[in-house]
Amino acid sequence: MGRQAESGAEGPSSHARELGWGERFETGLSPDVSQPRCGWALIGSGLLGVIGGLTPWAHVHGDAVHRTDIGVQVGWLPFASALVVATMGVLIVVRRGQTWVSVCALLLSVLSLLLMTFEAGSITADDARKYGVSISEVSVGYGVWLTEGCAVLGLVFAAWALRRRTATPADQMRR
Repeated sequence: MGRQAESGAEGPSSHARELGWGERFETGLSPDVSQPRCGWALIGSGLLGVIGGLTPWAHVHGDAVHRTDIGVQVGWLPFASALVVATMGVLIVVRRGQTWVSVCALLLSVLSLLLMTFEAGSITADDARKYGVSISEVSVGYGVWLTEGCAVLGLVFAAWALRRRTATPADQMRR
């Protein structure tokens, strides 16, 4: 196992070469890995999304209300998806960013954006009901806007990573 032989019309060729761990035969196809700069952009977007997930999502009478105080169990989802998007960016930076990495970052960014859009629309009513105040006394915190903005950036950068698939894979760089 590990020995690969090319077969021709006359049988196995004597020019077979043993591949090292993780190496592939030359296929002649163009590289299928995203550019590292796309990965750095995803890392930045994901880390800002993590910061947005940890900052206040609402203000009631000037007091900050964080996502865990809202009472919505999906408050961890944008935080977790931002961590995964940052991890996908790391995979792209180390030149392991195949198509599934960019697609995963794109889908998580879309999910986070949809969730944060609905959350931004209902957070004032939910917190007003929870704390027994009027809706005008509750305002959306900067954590929601930061998380929502980072989801938009993640969406743009993941689409950019899908479009920019011209880097040399890490496997081919070791030859």
